[in-house]
Amino acid sequence: MTTIKAKHVSKNCPLKNVFLHTSKLNLSQSQHDGLIIIEFELPWRRAQVRDSCEVAVKKLIIAECVMVMNRFKLLVTWMLLVGGLIRAIAALPTTEELLPEDTLAVASIRDWDQTWLASTNSAFSQFWADAAMKPFRNHFEARLAATMQLPLEKELGIQWADYQDILRGQVTLAILPSSAPALRAFDWILIIDSKDKSDHLKAVLDGLRKKWAVNGQQVKTEMIRGCEFSHLTFPQNKIFELVQKLVLGEAGITSEETSKSPDTFQCAIGQAQSLLLIGNSSQCLEMVITRLNRLEPKTLAHNSAFKIAQAKSLRTAQAYVLLLSQPLYTMAMKYFANDKNETLPGLKADKLMASSGLAGLQALSFKWETTPEGKLWEVFAAVPQNVRDGLMGLFLPQSKDASPISIIPQNAVTFHRFRWEGQKVWNGVENLIGNIDPGLVAMIQLAIITAGKDTDLNFDFKKNLIERLGDDLIIYQNVPQFLNPISPQVASQTVLIGSTNSTLLLGAIRASLSILPEPYCNAPVVERTYLGRKIYTMNLQTPLDEAGAKLDFQNLHAAAINGYVVFSGDAASVEEALRNNETPVKSLRDSPGMAQAARSIGGFNTGIFGYENIVEKTRRDFESLRKDPSTFEEVMFGFPVPILESGPGKGWQNLFNFSLLPPFDQVSKYFHIEVNSLSTTPEGLSYKSFRPIPPQVKK
Repeated sequence: MTTIKAKHVSKNCPLKNVFLHTSKLNLSQSQHDGLIIIEFELPWRRAQVRDSCEVAVKKLIIAECVMVMNRFKLLVTWMLLVGGLIRAIAALPTTEELLPEDTLAVASIRDWDQTWLASTNSAFSQFWADAAMKPFRNHFEARLAATMQLPLEKELGIQWADYQDILRGQVTLAILPSSAPALRAFDWILIIDSKDKSDHLKAVLDGLRKKWAVNGQQVKTEMIRGCEFSHLTFPQNKIFELVQKLVLGEAGITSEETSKSPDTFQCAIGQAQSLLLIGNSSQCLEMVITRLNRLEPKTLAHNSAFKIAQAKSLRTAQAYVLLLSQPLYTMAMKYFANDKNETLPGLKADKLMASSGLAGLQALSFKWETTPEGKLWEVFAAVPQNVRDGLMGLFLPQSKDASPISIIPQNAVTFHRFRWEGQKVWNGVENLIGNIDPGLVAMIQLAIITAGKDTDLNFDFKKNLIERLGDDLIIYQNVPQFLNPISPQVASQTVLIGSTNSTLLLGAIRASLSILPEPYCNAPVVERTYLGRKIYTMNLQTPLDEAGAKLDFQNLHAAAINGYVVFSGDAASVEEALRNNETPVKSLRDSPGMAQAARSIGGFNTGIFGYENIVEKTRRDFESLRKDPSTFEEVMFGFPVPILESGPGKGWQNLFNFSLLPPFDQVSKYFHIEVNSLSTTPEGLSYKSFRPIPPQVKK
């Protein structure tokens, strides 16, 4: 009896039939433990036939195994291809697949539903929904509806609720090269994906067309690639009036020149599959529709600058803004080349542009995303390493430790550290100014040659000061000791400049005061000793006020510690730095959550690192706004914003009632810290900012 065992042999294996036709054999087949067992008897007197049959059986079994495996592979391949084809047909192209390769700029929310869900679960959303915020929130929402939502619905003849359901997928605004340069500078298109609400979108558009017809609105209909689009025309002055009403309130006034302007605003609106498309030209609408139907292979996804930004930053973005810089730079250079006016006396705009280093900038992107640990923002500049000239290559950090040093206390509200080589930066600034205006750099060099000569004829500004600069610059600010309702920014910043010999560097800085303009060059310097080290105080005279009276003197204090020269407008901060230099304290670096947050932005060794205590910052802003609402622009933007000029009953004062804000301690749990860093790679520069989820907030 001869027995052969084999796996993966089908039950319909034709071996039995083959043997019955080749010889008279007693053949049986069974299955045991997943094996196919074939047993047959051969006459021993016919040994040669027996051996030949055994070989034939083995070959047939192997052939059958190969055949079955090939069929299995073919089935799997077919299933994958069909599944992929179904997904490709069902899924709409992404933003970069819808837009043309020569797109100038794009702002996109990749998926509205997902982004909205992430935002509603955020710490800020929980803060806004807190019961303590209810009086302020109710007032704001009521005024927003009364002053903006309802007037907008009345002017446009629409209901906002009708349009909420169409916001489902991507929301994208793109700027494209003009299809009619003689008429407009650029084309634009707005893309909104309604996903499975395409029937609702169609009903909304049909309703709008009926309203336009009833109201006598002139509408031109055009078919683009089988899709119906309505062309609308609005007087620009009506749009300006509406915007002013929304921003400044009912008291908004349109200038006489604007009110008489004959210019018009034109756009086309229509639907392609589940997409709502609005644009200012038929050509840009057609370009998107052809890519929607996958009839045009050249898309933004094939743009080399986009590929870099996508690979290095945008791949995980939930929302982003992208500028394709090369075409924009070319347009700017053409504009400045035709501009005969100088931007500054003796300075040409084209020279300023050339020295900026923007010629090497291929793309600039901003992204936002949520992670399980918090929120991340990133600005990425696609500037290859070999073309970083001008400003783009001047202030690049060394890849060194930029974490808080031991003397920075844990109560610091802000902290920033820059690992710049002082001498290299100085030389770079001189070369940059020389490329822009050789005469200006000559004046600077003449001034520094004479610096310090009034006290020491052998003083050499570059040798005694510049060459003693190290590769470290630190700026931090402690918690304010009190809040001033007139000016909440009361805490002075402390600056540390690294040096190979801080004592000699401080002496060189003091000797160079004569280089400063009046009245600072003649400011008196007072010297005193604290903990065995000298503190120099310079009285900085301030200008006269409007009445002609002298304002209070401001002081600048300076001292040398190990490896740094310390400067501050607050004497207590300099003294604290001297004490911390002598006696170790709890450092900011050891604050809870600091190291973990730093890992989300690349760690401490990027060369530039920053920190901000959002709890204390928001506390200061809360108290400032509750005491004096007029500080709103200063709190929000850091400076007055002309478009937000407001008075009682209009503008932002009509929206916010800051007296309804709760005491900050009732909502402080929703705020934590923020860290940021700047790092370099061969492909570009990356600035990241990260806010971890506050420990007391539900994830």
